[in-house]
Amino acid sequence: MASMVKLISKIRSLGLSTDDFYDTPPEARVGLWWLNSDKFNRLYAERRRGAKVVDLGCGPPANRGPVRDEVGAENYFGVDLDIRNEPDLVTDIARMPFASESLDLVRAFSVFEHTYNYRAILDDLFRVLRPGGSLFIQTPFLLEFHGYPSDYFRYTHIAWRRILEEVGLKVVDCDIEYGQGFFTNVAKLLEHGSFSFAGTGARWYWLRFMLRLSSKVAWSLRRFDKHYRGSMYASVLILGEKPGSVRHVAR
Repeated sequence: MASMVKLISKIRSLGLSTDDFYDTPPEARVGLWWLNSDKFNRLYAERRRGAKVVDLGCGPPANRGPVRDEVGAENYFGVDLDIRNEPDLVTDIARMPFASESLDLVRAFSVFEHTYNYRAILDDLFRVLRPGGSLFIQTPFLLEFHGYPSDYFRYTHIAWRRILEEVGLKVVDCDIEYGQGFFTNVAKLLEHGSFSFAGTGARWYWLRFMLRLSSKVAWSLRRFDKHYRGSMYASVLILGEKPGSVRHVAR
């Protein structure tokens, strides 16, 4: 009986408004679109061992929990501009109060699209990274405007390679394949559409329901994206390393 109630709750969540959907516990709603790069997970796991991880744009506690748990609370330092997110440090990331060559690993996921002075930020990151230190960056490419507080840029993988090299960082790896493909990105488009219809009443419920259901169907077909030969991708992951004779060794 309990399993049937949970199943009905999940099915009902397909038509809920944005607020109601996210107010529903994750286990009681349908999981939607999610990307994950196995290659970059391995690179991150290798480089975070024993490292102090600085998480730029860490967001609210619920968002940064998995990252903090991976490295241990004692090795995690969250940085954000919004004090409401209760970060470890509230600061402008273009002028961070870290000593030169003091950081092992910096993580900046979904940050640089919100920064206009990206070159000043990267110059300062180059300053604070130790020789051999790592900079993991993720930015969206095909994603809706999301200004909190602002949304300025969409970077291609080619742009990121050139930008990091001009700053002085070595590009270790770059990945777009995990988010590349027709069905992958159609699934995201349909999901976004479902959250953009905020009206009340039965017709809006069923419109959201059908959009999310269609998103799930498209997502289930993403295995065919390995045959896709187009250039449409959802986001870019890139790993930069500060040149140096010795990369960080776990202490």
